[in-house]
Amino acid sequence: MNLKTLPVAKNKVPDVRGMTAKDAVFILESLGMKVKIKGFGTVKKQSIAPKQEIIRGNLIEITLK
Repeated sequence: MNLKTLPVAKNKVPDVRGMTAKDAVFILESLGMKVKIKGFGTVKKQSIAPKQEIIRGNLIEITLK
């Protein structure tokens, strides 16, 4: 098993594409965001682009395939 550490800035939206829904939701919610999930599988698209400023409580939609 290979584990990879991804850097996550506390005030920027991380790139969660390619992650499982469980991992993406955990990271995004721990940064204070609300998450809406569409689909099944791994994250293919996110409604807020990576590296954008996080506004706590904002809704981010992740699309899985």
